[in-house]
Amino acid sequence: MILTLKSQENTFFNHNYPLEWQYDSNNLLEINGDFYLAGNIARGSETCEYWLFGYHVSKINQNGIKDTTVFFDKCEQTTYIGWKGSMLYKEDTLIVTGQIYDEFGLSKVYLLGMSLEFDTIFNYYFLNDTLVKRGFSGTIDWDNNIVLCGSFDSTYNELSGFPDTVFSKSFLLKSTLAGEILWQKSYSFEDETDGCWSALDKIIPTYDKGYIATGIFFLNHTTKNIIMKIDSLGNKEWVRILGPSNYDNPSFKDIIETKDSCYIVCGAYAYGESYGGYYPYDAYILKYDIEGNLIWSKKHRDSITSGNSSNEYYGYYSGIAENDNGNLFTILQTRSDEYGQFIGVKFRIRCLDSYGNRKWDKVIDSVGNQLGALFPHSIVLTTDEYIVVGGWGEIYYMDSTEDWTSAQRIFLLKTDTSHIDTSTNNIIQYNPTPITNFALTCYPNPASNETYIEIPKEIKEDILIVYSTNGQIVLEQNIIYGENKINLYDFKPGMYLLRLKNNNLYGKLLVK
Repeated sequence: MILTLKSQENTFFNHNYPLEWQYDSNNLLEINGDFYLAGNIARGSETCEYWLFGYHVSKINQNGIKDTTVFFDKCEQTTYIGWKGSMLYKEDTLIVTGQIYDEFGLSKVYLLGMSLEFDTIFNYYFLNDTLVKRGFSGTIDWDNNIVLCGSFDSTYNELSGFPDTVFSKSFLLKSTLAGEILWQKSYSFEDETDGCWSALDKIIPTYDKGYIATGIFFLNHTTKNIIMKIDSLGNKEWVRILGPSNYDNPSFKDIIETKDSCYIVCGAYAYGESYGGYYPYDAYILKYDIEGNLIWSKKHRDSITSGNSSNEYYGYYSGIAENDNGNLFTILQTRSDEYGQFIGVKFRIRCLDSYGNRKWDKVIDSVGNQLGALFPHSIVLTTDEYIVVGGWGEIYYMDSTEDWTSAQRIFLLKTDTSHIDTSTNNIIQYNPTPITNFALTCYPNPASNETYIEIPKEIKEDILIVYSTNGQIVLEQNIIYGENKINLYDFKPGMYLLRLKNNNLYGKLLVK
């Protein structure tokens, strides 16, 4: 059942497909009117001691009927598809990337090319040595080359076991469609000492023939998120790091280039230990220009106002697409329906305007008329201007023996892009707390082109956030002890609030 406030007439198919034990289905392409959905999978087999681990690629026709599924798994070999954006299409070739652990425990990054009828065209292996590699994503650039991203462990050797010191780096690898490596680059962030871990997990090409990637790094029990711009040779141009601690920590799931040549990143903003269980999350979306300047950011709250977990909230963007009108169509994990009622692990299709403001929501609480925990991973806008969402679910149903059964299944849902229903905000209002202590000072003030902020010596570093009078974040900038210059060239005249994020110090600025 599709829960809407107006009608259900514009949902064209809503199916789930049994695939034994399916998980993390996170790649969806539309090719010639058909859909190709891929993800990791584990299957039972009499020939294996335990499970067949690998991945699948499934073809589903334009009416939502599953045509063909092929499996890539072996008893003696563990094969994973990448986490994000790891199924590509170019020159009538379907390309899949990920990582393989062979029968000796050695890992490598693979690149598999298939025809649309699933005949193998090529199968390349990269970084084929004893280091741990993780291939998470790939993209095809302006020169029809493939750029892969992920991470590798710079010290761990599978043959000799764990060493005393471990740290990992992110990597990019550029290859031709013929498997020739053009360049390889590795990256670290802030520190390379014991315990540092980083990964790039999504990459897209940019209009200046470079790339932009998202990722994470972990250091000293702290997870931070990365947005990194890279030139055509793999060199860093700029890096934006978000998330100073385990609390108030953003995480990213998707990135796209917009029609106006900017970049939108989406995910969640956590109010608890990141990546750990059920914590309050606001759905989080940000827009940057190609120079790394923040244009706008939005947090969207979906509160649970009744039922189980009342007074909590949860929203997590997992995919985004843009149409020619600049509207943004997103999928997000949710725990509540449009009335604030707790509904378990479900998802929403949400339309935003070009500034990130909500226009409408559609709550999805079942697929194929079967209930369960639903995990959307991919959204595409089709050539006939419809929305198609792919993902997987833990489906619960009553079988022929009248016993309850659970099974992991992939799903595909197609619906239109019109204003199906009107969004209910479902935001629990905070009790307002007036700000009375403005300890931050800046000079000159009023200012026009630039101003300076003096940070006291007891604060070694922090993040300065500047808000406009309507609450929009117009600037986030790393600052350190001493004098810090703030450029105001793009600021409109008016009053602005200054805040040090970690120390909760405030100031006021008037821009002329």
